[in-house]
Amino acid sequence: MGLRYPGNYVTATFNPLVYTVAAANLLVVAGGGGSGNNWGGGGGAGGLQLSSVGFVTGTTYTITIGAGGAIATNGANSSFIGGSTSITSTAGGG
Repeated sequence: MGLRYPGNYVTATFNPLVYTVAAANLLVVAGGGGSGNNWGGGGGAGGLQLSSVGFVTGTTYTITIGAGGAIATNGANSSFIGGSTSITSTAGGG
């Protein structure tokens, strides 16, 4: 499994040829929004999605984990994508 950090999220890829898992329940949670700038309010929660996924041998899957937002900025989306599966959770507002 490879990891890369291009800024406000982490991405990993894997191929089920190497692993023995045929299916899994996934919880995809996006980054929450940052707090209020001078007003002290909290940011919005990152969205979430729960899904059951069957893995297909020979398919590469990409997992992106969205970071939380800095002060007064939105978080980043999180996703699980590969084959015919595409699950994206929307980030919270800051």
